[in-house]
Amino acid sequence: MSMRRLLSVTASLARVVPAARTVSSRLSPAVRCLPLAARPSAVQTAIGRFGSAAPLSTSAAAAAARTEPPPPPASDSEGKKAIELDLSAVHSKRRVQRKRAVVKNDTETRQQPSAEELLVRDRTRANALPGEAHVSHVFSSELDIPSCPPSYQKVSPSKTRKRHKDMEVVAYSTAEEYNLESLMEGLREQNLYHPSAMSEDVHDVLHVAARYTLGAEPREIYLFREGTVVFWNVPELERRSVLEFIRQFQEGSYDQETVEEESDSMPYSYTEVFNKTRLVNGRILLNMEGSTDLEKYAFSNAMALSVKLGIWESALERYIDSIRFVTDELKKGGRISMKKEEVLKKNGELFGLRHLINLSSDCLDTPDFYWDKDNLESLYQKTCNHLNIAKRTRVMNEKLNHCVELADMLTTNLADQHHVRLEWMIIALIMVEVGFEVIHFLERYT
Repeated sequence: MSMRRLLSVTASLARVVPAARTVSSRLSPAVRCLPLAARPSAVQTAIGRFGSAAPLSTSAAAAAARTEPPPPPASDSEGKKAIELDLSAVHSKRRVQRKRAVVKNDTETRQQPSAEELLVRDRTRANALPGEAHVSHVFSSELDIPSCPPSYQKVSPSKTRKRHKDMEVVAYSTAEEYNLESLMEGLREQNLYHPSAMSEDVHDVLHVAARYTLGAEPREIYLFREGTVVFWNVPELERRSVLEFIRQFQEGSYDQETVEEESDSMPYSYTEVFNKTRLVNGRILLNMEGSTDLEKYAFSNAMALSVKLGIWESALERYIDSIRFVTDELKKGGRISMKKEEVLKKNGELFGLRHLINLSSDCLDTPDFYWDKDNLESLYQKTCNHLNIAKRTRVMNEKLNHCVELADMLTTNLADQHHVRLEWMIIALIMVEVGFEVIHFLERYT
């Protein structure tokens, strides 16, 4: 009996499925063309006519009518395509919504720190000194450090130097000469800076670096024997402290106002382009790989020469102002009120400046240190050209030549006055002798 029932059910299903397909194919165009209100009754009528499928309920027919799109397709294939497109659009919209929800949850999770992180942050801020930029972080051993997402890239240690934006090199000339040996001993006793080894070809310069760093970039100082100091990445307050400290080791100190006025500065940073140290538009670009002590020495040497030349320019201006009254007296046609000692002193100041500029300094030529170092010589020459050292030297020599002419005129004038004085003395002696002869003549013939 079970086998017979199974066969009958199978036969009935075989008759029902083709009939249902026929009803669906015939109902689809007709029902979609009707308005929504008339669709349920039309479906029931059609089903009763064919009688091969189960009757639909009114609620089911209404639900089917609401899910159908309003515009009727031209054929069954077009209707199927429209339904597939609608379903794909619904599925894609749901996928987008799910992705947005996931991204929003991840963002909120990353932005909201946990209780342990807030506790560590509060402890770090409490331990920081007032006014200090505390950049270190304290992690608890119980916390799990999350791994970086794929979108984040790790920064190599060599690239941390690029974060420094306001680094600068500043040069001062404070005296005629430094006693580098005593200065080195004083720095060792102070224990704030340690000397750095330089090339054997480098003479008359002391290179020191700060023992305590404030960031990735070190603070370095170059002290030249001729009385100039160059600071690399040293704050202003620390520079003033160092200048005050080295005052006891200098000879022939300059006026503080002149030192501040004739100081010079240049910005510098690190670069990866061409991986080569160079000077571009007044900005020093240092190589990020390897030591840059010799490159910094070349830039410091040129800047030290520039500030020293500025001190001499200021001295020449003061000299010109001191002899300006001579030209005014010459224009009036009066007598020059200068003694021989004053003229000799002015001549000594003038020739002392000429000696410093043209004989004792490197304003007219390149130091011997750069003889076989083409790269360093190029950096030195470019820095000197940027600071107009050659042009300023020519201008100073021209001014000195005019001052020499004026000094020669003063010397000649003093010599002429001396000659006139001697002539009047001779005339006076002759007159005295003539007077005695007249007296003897009168005594003889009276």
